[in-house]
Amino acid sequence: DFYAKVTALQVILLVIIELIFIPKIGYFAPVIATGATNLLVMIISGNKLYQLLKVKQ
Repeated sequence: DFYAKVTALQVILLVIIELIFIPKIGYFAPVIATGATNLLVMIISGNKLYQLLKVKQ
Protein backbone atom coordinates (compact mmCIF):
# COMPACT_ATOMS: atom_id res chain seq x y z
CA ASP A 1 0.00 0.00 0.00
CA PHE A 2 2.83 2.39 0.87
CA TYR A 3 4.75 1.75 -2.34
CA ALA A 4 1.58 2.04 -4.43
CA LYS A 5 0.98 5.52 -3.01
CA VAL A 6 4.61 6.51 -3.51
CA THR A 7 4.53 5.29 -7.12
CA ALA A 8 1.32 7.22 -7.80
CA LEU A 9 2.90 10.34 -6.30
CA GLN A 10 5.98 9.82 -8.47
CA VAL A 11 3.98 9.51 -11.69
CA ILE A 12 1.83 12.57 -10.91
CA LEU A 13 4.88 14.70 -10.06
CA LEU A 14 6.69 13.41 -13.15
CA VAL A 15 3.89 14.57 -15.43
CA ILE A 16 3.54 17.94 -13.68
CA ILE A 17 7.27 18.68 -13.80
CA GLU A 18 7.46 17.69 -17.46
CA LEU A 19 4.49 19.89 -18.37
CA ILE A 20 6.09 22.83 -16.61
CA PHE A 21 9.64 22.39 -17.92
CA ILE A 22 9.18 21.12 -21.49
CA PRO A 23 8.29 24.58 -22.90
CA LYS A 24 11.18 26.20 -20.99
CA ILE A 25 13.98 23.63 -21.20
CA GLY A 26 13.00 21.37 -24.08
CA TYR A 27 14.56 17.95 -24.44
CA PHE A 28 16.20 17.96 -21.01
CA ALA A 29 12.88 18.28 -19.15
CA PRO A 30 12.12 14.51 -19.00
CA VAL A 31 15.61 13.81 -17.69
CA ILE A 32 15.30 16.46 -14.98
CA ALA A 33 11.79 15.28 -14.06
CA THR A 34 12.87 11.64 -13.83
CA GLY A 35 15.90 12.48 -11.72
CA ALA A 36 13.96 14.73 -9.35
CA THR A 37 11.13 12.26 -8.81
CA ASN A 38 13.51 9.32 -8.38
CA LEU A 39 15.45 11.29 -5.77
CA LEU A 40 12.23 12.13 -3.93
CA VAL A 41 11.08 8.49 -3.96
CA MET A 42 14.48 7.33 -2.73
CA ILE A 43 14.33 9.78 0.19
CA ILE A 44 10.76 8.78 1.11
CA SER A 45 11.52 5.05 0.83
CA GLY A 46 14.75 5.41 2.79
CA ASN A 47 12.93 7.25 5.54
CA LYS A 48 10.27 4.51 5.68
CA LEU A 49 12.96 1.81 5.85
CA TYR A 50 14.76 3.69 8.62
CA GLN A 51 11.53 3.93 10.61
CA LEU A 52 10.84 0.21 10.18
CA LEU A 53 14.36 -0.76 11.25
CA LYS A 54 14.26 1.66 14.18
CA VAL A 55 11.05 0.05 15.51
CA LYS A 56 12.52 -3.46 15.26
CA GLN A 57 15.54 -2.67 17.43
